[in-house]
Amino acid sequence: MGFVNVAWDGDVHFFLLDTTVAPSRQGKGIGRRLVEEAIDACRGHGEWLHVDADEELMAGFYERECGFQRTPAGLLDLTDGPR
Repeated sequence: MGFVNVAWDGDVHFFLLDTTVAPSRQGKGIGRRLVEEAIDACRGHGEWLHVDADEELMAGFYERECGFQRTPAGLLDLTDGPR
């Protein structure tokens, strides 16, 4: 049906990863419920839950459905060879 992974740095930062719902089950609130349960599991154990998503998912799902807000983030392409 669906799943979500949460990574933790052992201190204040959690990272929401791989939120996935089977295509035949999308649009039924399952993804939102998975994220809500991840949020509940993190509360009281750290300060921040981060998510990285493309523009469409960020605006349409994570912001509107789950309450996340956009923040600037840095990205380094590790496949680009040595610096």
